[in-house]
Formats: sequence, C-alpha cells, structure tokens
Amino acid sequence: KITVFEFFSYIILVSLFVYITTIAINSFAILTESGLGFVISEAVIMFTMVCFCAYKDLFGEYDTTDIHSWFLKVNPFRHLIFLFKISPINHIKSMIYFLIIAFMVTTFMVVVIRKHEFISNNQELDK
Repeated sequence: KITVFEFFSYIILVSLFVYITTIAINSFAILTESGLGFVISEAVIMFTMVCFCAYKDLFGEYDTTDIHSWFLKVNPFRHLIFLFKISPINHIKSMIYFLIIAFMVTTFMVVVIRKHEFISNNQELDK
C-alpha cells in the first residue's frame, strides 16, 4: 500500500523530471536554432534508460557497494523507479538529486538565453 508521502513525493519527482526535460529541450533548441533540441534531449533520456536496464547484464545485481556503483547513483531512472520502492529516505534523496539537476539545467538555460540574440535572429521579422 502506498502512503500519502510516497504519493506526493513521486508526483514531485516526476514533475521535476518533466521540468528538467522541458528546459533541456528548449535550451538545446535555442542553441541549435532547430528542432534538434528534442532529439538531443530524448537521446540522452533513452541512453540513461538503456544504461539502467543493461547494468544488471553488465555488472550483475544492482549493488551500490561495488566499483560500478557511481553508474547507478547518477542514473536518473534509478531515482525514478528503483530507489522509490526501497525506503522513504530515498524519496528525499531522489528529490534532492532532481532539485540539483533542475538547478543546473535552469542555470544553463539562463546562460543560453543571456547569450542568444533573439531579435536579431528572428526570422519572422525578415519576411
């Protein structure tokens, strides 16, 4: 049975993941000035999913004490799926992890927006 804390913490985690993905797509779209931002962001997401799924085949069980534990600790899908089922303290750790990533992605977006000249690059004004 799921508790109220687990329910709301999972809603927060998924919301942070969607926020991070959206900001990353927009940042890369501004940098590349095309729809390539979606492709880059989704490729990174697919790569992390494949890495999470292939971990067990490559290194054995999901063990966070071996030398490859960093591989699991930084994978966002471990925080979304695997850690969520273990204990309530992992909910908090996962939320902190996603908040740190959200802060980093937001900072990157701010830098991209400040360096990009929107008015001079507006193709709608040239028509």
